[in-house]
Formats: sequence, C-alpha cells, structure tokens
Amino acid sequence: MSSTIHLSITIRTKPDKVAEMKALIVDLASYVEKTEPGILKYQIFEEETANGHVFIIQEIYEDQAAFDFHHGTESYQTATKRFVEWLASPVEIRRLTPFAGFASR
Repeated sequence: MSSTIHLSITIRTKPDKVAEMKALIVDLASYVEKTEPGILKYQIFEEETANGHVFIIQEIYEDQAAFDFHHGTESYQTATKRFVEWLASPVEIRRLTPFAGFASR
C-alpha cells in the first residue's frame, strides 16, 4: 500500500479578498516548491462561479512525515491565520485515495 497522501482543498473567498488570497497562495506555493521536497504535487486551480471565487488546491505528500512537516512550518501557520478572515465559507479538505487512471504521461 502506498504511503502517499492525496488532498483536495476547496477555498471559497470573499469577493473583495480574491486578489489578496491569490497572492498569498502564490507565495505559499513558491515557498513549498523551493523548500519542501516531500510535497510531490502542490497545484492550484481557480474557478469563478455564480456563488463566488473558488480556489482548489491539489496536494500530494510523499508520506505522513512530509504532511506533518508542511503543516508545522511557520509559512503554513502564518498563511492560514492570515486568510481565515478572507473566507466566504469554511475550507473543505478531502483526503482522497486514487484507485484508477494515471497522473501524467
């Protein structure tokens, strides 16, 4: 059995805070790419819906240690404290288990 951890995170942002949220997410993603080799995927998508702006983050962690390390970093802690006021609704976090298909060619 694989020890990788797959997450899908949905963030709905207040309309007047989209630019700030986007900048924060971009900064965090850049930090993760440079400093956290245990994160195998950290990809952000966005969607404008009738109900507002949505960011979806797909994360794949090498293992539980990489997951724990990321969530314990100062950058993660600071980011989550900052953006809580910008949320239109609670963050949705789904832990997923892949069972078919492929990730890349």
